[in-house]
Amino acid sequence: WTALLLDLDDASIRKGLFGFNAALVGVALPTFLRWDGVLAGYIVLGALASVIVTLALTAVLETWGAAPLTGPFVVTTWFLLLASYSFGLVGRLGSLGPPALPTAFRAVSPELNALSFGDAFFRGVSQVYFINNLYTGVIFLVGIFVNSPISGSMAILGSLLGLSTALAFGADPSRLKQGLYGYNSVLTAIAIGSVFYTVGWRTTVLAAFAAIVAAVVAAGLFTALSPAGIPILTSAFVITTWAFLTAKKSLAPRHNERLAESLFGRQEGR
Repeated sequence: WTALLLDLDDASIRKGLFGFNAALVGVALPTFLRWDGVLAGYIVLGALASVIVTLALTAVLETWGAAPLTGPFVVTTWFLLLASYSFGLVGRLGSLGPPALPTAFRAVSPELNALSFGDAFFRGVSQVYFINNLYTGVIFLVGIFVNSPISGSMAILGSLLGLSTALAFGADPSRLKQGLYGYNSVLTAIAIGSVFYTVGWRTTVLAAFAAIVAAVVAAGLFTALSPAGIPILTSAFVITTWAFLTAKKSLAPRHNERLAESLFGRQEGR
């Protein structure tokens, strides 16, 4: 409705480009804040603001040939969650914060067997929508495959590499088992491996590397955002994918225009 009232691009509206980030704001806020009438108004505010943030980021990023991705959702949700610490009527759940200074983590054995590794793998897919559930991850993965077998393959690659990278470097076992090191790598692998680059073996290698990078970026953001008491959301995916998109002229032979337009809309200036 906000996009319609502002008389924005009809094609982008029909593709849901302005509703996508707003929907993510609506999904994320109840995950971290207590549900009541105040939160309902908070969600509406966030949904409206996400449209403006989408327009702003699109204007800035088109210079470098990059799409906003879920950046508007991340920025909007971060500020709303930060503001909740100053608003007494916005109730926070245990999943948010509290702010704390980061401490060095000593590696401990995560005690993952084949079953628990598989469980963490599927949770890495379900956490894309902030759901910590094995079966939801299975359903999501099936849905991705139905839409695009290539994207489904990239999702598998991303979750495996995100989990394996964190495991190899001795990450917090609780985060591993909840899939918190998988979902950013899932999104990154899909974006690089099946959307913004021409599909091929070189692109698959690039997507695998990007998924590994996203897991490391996620670890850094866990530390960086701990004092603020806010979650990383999909910021590791956004940062990593932006880096690979701005470098794409050097990394890929050509841009996969058809797939990118179908999912993210045409970015003028590419």
